[in-house]
Amino acid sequence: MKTWPDVARGKLDHPADDLLSELVRDVPPAEAARYATLLLYAGHVTTTTAIDKGVVLLDSHPAQRAAVRSDPALVPGAVEEILRFPLHPPRGGRPRRAKAGFAIGEHRVEPGDLVLLSAVAANLDEAAFPDAREFGVHRDATGHLAFGDGPYDCLGAPPARLDLQAVFTALPRLVPDGHFAVPAEEPGLRADAEHAAFAELPLTW
Repeated sequence: MKTWPDVARGKLDHPADDLLSELVRDVPPAEAARYATLLLYAGHVTTTTAIDKGVVLLDSHPAQRAAVRSDPALVPGAVEEILRFPLHPPRGGRPRRAKAGFAIGEHRVEPGDLVLLSAVAANLDEAAFPDAREFGVHRDATGHLAFGDGPYDCLGAPPARLDLQAVFTALPRLVPDGHFAVPAEEPGLRADAEHAAFAELPLTW
């Protein structure tokens, strides 16, 4: 069985019109293989979990779903809103030590203080997204932190966005009457998933 590095080395002699062939032109095959593996994982996992999340959100907000169905031009913005909007309230965050003092509202953080950084909470910031706790496909949701930001921006963000736009353009046409087969609160999350992913999501159409 060929490994990713084997496939990458093969692209040196037999390039094709694909990303791996482009990568091996600029970096060694082993490094190209690592980038390709990361890109596949980052784009695939984000896409599959966000499809479930988007189906849940649109089914739970019929007016927003109808708007997307009637106007496919709303899909790119709807995808950004699906990525921004949480299914559950913020819980916890990534622990970090503050290197410098700063203020957040009435709270003061001093150097060395332990803080929890939550992208979910940041995506509900009213200063960035008015009526942030309302799901709306007409909103400009660009600037959300679902994919990180700056040097920490997710490598899989561009292919994930393309995939999600394709899915939510096609779904209203392919399954226009699709709905949950169970109450919206019943689907549980997988306990073993690093990203929020449903154990199952029964639909009917």
